[in-house]
Amino acid sequence: MPTPNTDRNIVGYFILSIFIAIFILAFFTRVSVYEFSSIGLSGTELDMPGSANTPTAANAITTGMATFTLISGCSVELREGWNFVSFCADETNKTIQSILNSTSENIRFVLEWNNTAQNFMVYSPRASTPPFNAFNFNKSYFIYYSDTDGTNISLNGPIYGDVNITLNQGWETPNYPYSFTANITKYLNTIAGQYKFVQKWNYTPQEFMIYSTLSSNNPFYTIDMGQGQFILITDPSGTTIQYNKTDLENG
Repeated sequence: MPTPNTDRNIVGYFILSIFIAIFILAFFTRVSVYEFSSIGLSGTELDMPGSANTPTAANAITTGMATFTLISGCSVELREGWNFVSFCADETNKTIQSILNSTSENIRFVLEWNNTAQNFMVYSPRASTPPFNAFNFNKSYFIYYSDTDGTNISLNGPIYGDVNITLNQGWETPNYPYSFTANITKYLNTIAGQYKFVQKWNYTPQEFMIYSTLSSNNPFYTIDMGQGQFILITDPSGTTIQYNKTDLENG
């Protein structure tokens, strides 16, 4: 059982890593006004797993029988380590306890981005008064999961149609609301000229991949079910990202 200090180190190092990554990005692209902020947690020891494990295969042959795990049409995958997730169905009960109930013993932290303060709020199941207790399904979230086997969280609420999400200047974490893979440029075209970077989380090295409007060869152009995203909004007036489900689903 990790100690409270170890828990604090995990979050502290993680936030510090993001801060350093964004600082480097900002330095080389001259957007330092939009840096990430730390959350004031002490502890800087390298206590976060360096890589995520691939989940056990869904299908396996044992003594002549096929065994399999059924996964909902809309689900959120969690692997060991940090996961950056979105929600592809609109659950009525959005409390953390309800959404993550089946895996609660393996949830160490949930991080919500505060777009006003430009830093993370940290939920811990050990905290007596956490800063939040429910998910905002307009946002993406970091979740630290401790089981090496990984899991899938099924969401059974109504599926999303077209969705508009208001974004302010600075870093924002808009939800990706669908269960199919989409080309990000289609919804980014609705905020053309008002953003500069999009970041997705790469499980294996536990670090961000960065899409830039200035690059001709970006590391990704699509987003999958359950994946979270950071977007740097440069327009002082903010903007509204518009998801057209039919357009995105047709590629």
